[in-house]
This record gives sequence, structure tokens and C-alpha cells, in this order.
Amino acid sequence: MRKKFFLKGIVEFGILFLLILTALYCWTALFGNTLPQKNQNTEKRMVTDKARLTTPKVERIKPQGFARYIGTSDDTILNSFGEPQEKLPSATNVEWWVYRESEEQYFKVGIDLATRKVNAIFVGGRDTLGYKGLRVDMPFKKLVQLSSLYANFKLNYHEQSFQLELSEDDLNERPLLSFKNNSYAITYLHPHSKRVYAIEYLNTDMLLKKNIFRIVSQTPLPVQFQGETDWAAMNDMLPADLVRLINVKRSLAGTPALIPDDELTSASQTVLNELGSNPREFLDKKRSRLVKDILNGNLNQRQGLYLYSQGIPKKMYQITGLTRSDFDIYCLAPIYDNSSFFSDSVLLRLIFPKLVSANTKNIGVAYNRGVLVFIINK
Repeated sequence: MRKKFFLKGIVEFGILFLLILTALYCWTALFGNTLPQKNQNTEKRMVTDKARLTTPKVERIKPQGFARYIGTSDDTILNSFGEPQEKLPSATNVEWWVYRESEEQYFKVGIDLATRKVNAIFVGGRDTLGYKGLRVDMPFKKLVQLSSLYANFKLNYHEQSFQLELSEDDLNERPLLSFKNNSYAITYLHPHSKRVYAIEYLNTDMLLKKNIFRIVSQTPLPVQFQGETDWAAMNDMLPADLVRLINVKRSLAGTPALIPDDELTSASQTVLNELGSNPREFLDKKRSRLVKDILNGNLNQRQGLYLYSQGIPKKMYQITGLTRSDFDIYCLAPIYDNSSFFSDSVLLRLIFPKLVSANTKNIGVAYNRGVLVFIINK
């Protein structure tokens, strides 16, 4: 009897166990994806919210300081600042009016030669307007208080829409501000102090042509119109403008002015001449072709040439008679505007600090059609 009862209990337990397994199987088949689906929806919602946070409608700020002059006529600039110290030609149909009222002040105004209107202003020194808002040397904390920093911008240009997207590096090194007069300002930050190192005010046309931010829309860039370039004047004036800009930064840093040296200038010209006439003597095939294209007037190069430090071939030192232990040679291309030393992260992080260093006292510069060579003492 007891044995019969025991067997009956085992059978009933087995049936109950099978019923539970069957019920769990059915539940999983019918409702098993409910919780994971909820998590997926939650994750999707978080991504969407994040995108929404980084792509709000950009709040344009009131144009003050130099921003007020974007889009005005060249007569307005003359009435406000007088005649420039120099008029520097460019390779992109823009004439730069250079102003420097003191050792710590430097700005230049870009005049569109077709419209005679201001399309860009580059500020590298102290603000001559006495404006207390956006200015060179202001800390990043003050910049954020002045305006929210946005990762995405929608631009309308010639009945087309462009969508710009700033990377994390862009936001940390060159955030973009937007003004109510449809102008923009790229604020270049010092890589170490995170203070505003230079400011470039631009209209929409110049911002797009500068092409330093990613364009996520499938809209073709505007054609880069090139008028007649006075290369002879540019070859002569761009090096002097570079030294002027360097010395403004040295003055702000409390460093004595960099002195142009005739021997180093001659050595720089020797390097430039040899590099231009026979680039394969110093460079590989790819970079040699790049130098030839630039010297032949191709302005649409996407690659850059950065030769410095250990990347400089021994032959370059041999043809100058200089020693690697005492001098640094730099070969850079394409350079059409000295503002490249702030917009190009390689130049800003690795090369420009050498130019404002207290250890550097002398410089020689040579330039030809986009190829820049300079030599400094160590």
C-alpha cells in the first residue's frame, strides 16, 4: 500500500513538473521579448534624446565688436579704421587689409574683390574696439557664458541648405558661434591654456569655402573662384605678415620679438628653390607630386605637406650648411593665408608653439605659390 502511494506521488509530481515546463515555454514564446523590447526602446529613446540635445535650433547672438562689420562696404572699414598698413593679396579673390596699431594689436579685413564688401576679419591680437564680449585671450569659461556651443549648424547659401557638424575636437579647439546678421566666428583656442587664441569672423560664403567643419548634407560646396593672383607680391608680403603675426603673439606672451635673419632667410630660399626644382631629391613620389601640383597653381589640394623635426631629410641640412642640432627647418604646404597656423590643428599644436617660444630668437622665411619654408634657431 505504501509502495503504491509512493509511485502515485511520483507520477503526480512528474505531471505537475511537465505542466510547469509547458507553461513556462508558452509564456516565453508569447511574451519573452517584452522586456528586451522595452530595453531596446529605452536605448533608442536615449540615443534620440542625445541627438536632440546636440542639434537644437541655434540661438544667434547679437553682433558686436568686429562681427558688426561682416557684410559692410570697404568704405565703412576706411571710415572706422583708416588706411591699412598693408594690402595683402591672396589666391582666392580676397584682398587682406592689415592693421596693427601696436605691438599687441593685429587684425586684417578680407575684402571681396568682386563686391568690395567685407567677407572675413581675422583677429590675432588685442581687441582695438575695446569690446568686452568675444575677444582674444578670453577664457573658455567666459566663452561658454557668452553663447551656448552647438555641434550642428544649418546654413542657407544661394538657395541651398548646408548642414555642418562639429566634432568633439572642433568643440574643444575651434567652436563656432553664430550672429544675428548671418555672420559667424570661429574661436581658435590655445591647446594648453584653453583661452581664445585667435578669432576669425566670416560670412557664409567664406565659412563654407574654408571647409574645416564636416558637411553632413549632400550639398556640393560652392566653387572656389580664383581671380588673377599677384604671386610676386604674395611671395614677398606673406612672409613679412607671418613674422608680424608671430611677434604679436610673442608680445602678448611677454617674449622678445623674433628677429628676421638674412643668413637664415637665404638658407630658407635655398631649400625652397631645391625643393621646387627637384622634389624627388628629398621626398617620396606621392609628396613630390603634391609639391609640383601646388607650385603649378592647383588650389584644391586635400592633402598637406608637413616636414619638420626628424622628418627633414639630411640633404636639406647639407645644402644649407646648417646643423640639425642648432636649427630647425620647416617645409609646409599648401599655405595661402597665415590664419592656417590657427585653423590647422597640426600647425597650431606642433609648430606655432616653437615660433613663440622664448628659446627661438631668429627666423628666416621663404615662400612661393603656396609652399612655405622657414628656419629658426633652437
